[in-house]
Amino acid sequence: KKETKKEVEVKKEEETNKETNKEVKKEKKEANKETKKEEKKKQEETKKEVEVKKEVEVKKEVEVKKEEETKKEVEVKKEEEKKEVEVKKDEKSSLIKAGVSVKIVGLQNRQDLNDKHGTVLKYVDDAERWVVRIENTFVRIKSSNLEIIQKETIVEAHHDNDEFHIQTKIGDEVVSLDPAVLKKKFEDVVKKYNFGSGEKADRIADFLTSAQDSKIKPSELAEEFNMDIEDAKAMLDWVQIGLQFKEQCIDPHA
Repeated sequence: KKETKKEVEVKKEEETNKETNKEVKKEKKEANKETKKEEKKKQEETKKEVEVKKEVEVKKEVEVKKEEETKKEVEVKKEEEKKEVEVKKDEKSSLIKAGVSVKIVGLQNRQDLNDKHGTVLKYVDDAERWVVRIENTFVRIKSSNLEIIQKETIVEAHHDNDEFHIQTKIGDEVVSLDPAVLKKKFEDVVKKYNFGSGEKADRIADFLTSAQDSKIKPSELAEEFNMDIEDAKAMLDWVQIGLQFKEQCIDPHA
């Protein structure tokens, strides 16, 4: 009987243990299930973070690439503008030569010379500057600080009431000139350079009559005969006046 009671207790204990084990297994199963759920959630979050990070990186790469392209475009544009400036400088420099009348512009160290007019004498290679005579002063100036003075000689010349009227254009301004003054300047130039007779007279006559189809520029005359540009202009002014007077006032059939 005692044994039976003992067996019952053992059996009961076994059943209790069995029940406990069952409970433990159930809890473990639930815990594993929860762990897997958490891991899955974590994996999804990690995956999402990776995708977001990747998207940010791609966006950043696109922005960087765009910035590089923009920077490159700006550099190319700057280079093109620089080349255009250089071309303009070269074109300007090619027009500047000995005998040309110029205006001084943009000087920083010698601002007192700005807007003054002068005559180009020669180019100094070592200094990369032009020697310009301004009144009785000689200065060396870069091409970029020189503006060629554009002058048109005769605008109008007509004979009215026994008077010969002459107008000239300097820049955009039209001014009246006294023929006697121009004639005096012409005579002074002829005397100064000894153009009145001899070989020089023949040379200048040939030079002035050789360009029938094109207008002779003061700079060309100055260069050919080593003249001051203003002297060359004075000579051509008077020659032009004579030609226009002949055309307007003298009948070739009379």
